[in-house]
Amino acid sequence: MGKKKRNKNRTIETRQETAQAGPLAALDASKRRALAIAACAALFIIGAMLRMTDMDVKYRSPDEIVITYQARAIAERGLQGIDFLIKEHKAQPSIWIYPSPVRIGHLLPLAAFMKVTGRTDEKMGAYMSMALSIATLALVAALGLRFLNAPITLFALAFLAVSPMDLAIARRTWQDSVLGFLCVGMIYCIAAISKNARAFFWYIVFVILGSWSILIKESGGVVYGLCGMWLIGALAAKKEYAKAVLVIALGAVGTLIGIGFLAYLSHGVAPFLEVLRDHMGAIARNEYAIEYQSCSWFRFIKGFWILSPLGATFCATGIVVTFFVGKRYPLLYGLVFFTVTLVIITMKTPYCMNYRYVSAMFAPFCLLAGTALWYCAAFVKDKLKGAASLAVIACLMLVVVIAAAVDYSAFQKMFVRTHVKDISIKIVEDVSALP
Repeated sequence: MGKKKRNKNRTIETRQETAQAGPLAALDASKRRALAIAACAALFIIGAMLRMTDMDVKYRSPDEIVITYQARAIAERGLQGIDFLIKEHKAQPSIWIYPSPVRIGHLLPLAAFMKVTGRTDEKMGAYMSMALSIATLALVAALGLRFLNAPITLFALAFLAVSPMDLAIARRTWQDSVLGFLCVGMIYCIAAISKNARAFFWYIVFVILGSWSILIKESGGVVYGLCGMWLIGALAAKKEYAKAVLVIALGAVGTLIGIGFLAYLSHGVAPFLEVLRDHMGAIARNEYAIEYQSCSWFRFIKGFWILSPLGATFCATGIVVTFFVGKRYPLLYGLVFFTVTLVIITMKTPYCMNYRYVSAMFAPFCLLAGTALWYCAAFVKDKLKGAASLAVIACLMLVVVIAAAVDYSAFQKMFVRTHVKDISIKIVEDVSALP
């Protein structure tokens, strides 16, 4: 009886201690989260300001000029402008090497933006790219804080804020910033569904974003397909087979709706299919693509290191680290699958060695780099104690600052001061060799 009484007293004391410590622990956790959000907000503001700073471009690329012309035609003629552009495209084989007029997922919003602002110059597309690049920063912050952890998110934002690749496309009229934003949105949906397979809202959002990405550019279908495989695999791993079938069914419906809308604007399926066929066939005759977007797989991988030396190093490390911490953060497995597969597909596709063609993996690239830094910091904190641990972690923080300075300096050197019109492999190699 006495033993039972003592155990009962200990239980009561434990509950009292927990009740007293609980609010304090919750308060500490609340403070840490508030500090993490504040730090993310600071990095977001820095990234947004950098994207708004270097918007003046001396020379526009041929693709930007064509995209602006197409959006202007739609802004002036309405939806009938699509039919006009398709007929014009068919009649002029010389323009088949440029972006096709059936990329309505980008052209229609851009035309609407032109209509609202009353301006139809190339800067309108650049402003839209800038806005969506900034929105991507915010989405990465939300994704990391909810589904990963604060250190990974902070490191990832630090890399993405100054990413030479992302900064380069954020000041241009290309479709790639739009596709990058849509991809991060799909990844957020995948993470939310993986956490709660019954959250039907995120299935709908995923399909909307994916169906829209198909209409952005031809590679949007690859991005949507990889994200769809990722989501189906995640659901199958949880034995949610019915939900996986639902994703396939919804994806098919969304794709058909998108194609149907494009067919309606093109007055039939045959006209836009002919445009796609002509455009894809013309790539092999594109002198620029042959000279500037062709190289070995090794040179293309090396280009990431040229653009962001420490970022590429930590991203590669993050891919390895994922196999140690993936059980804790399953999202990392998907990020590795998506990033590696997209790069491989790009390298295997002729005349596509251009870093803006892999804009969808810029955010995953930075998240994996952030994962490597977090793992290093956690490892040091676990193995070392006291001043030694703080000294090494301080060195890691210094590495992040240096990496950010190096990346932004590379952006200024390669894309701002040289006024280059693209970020293809040969241009990256050429400008990096300049003094």
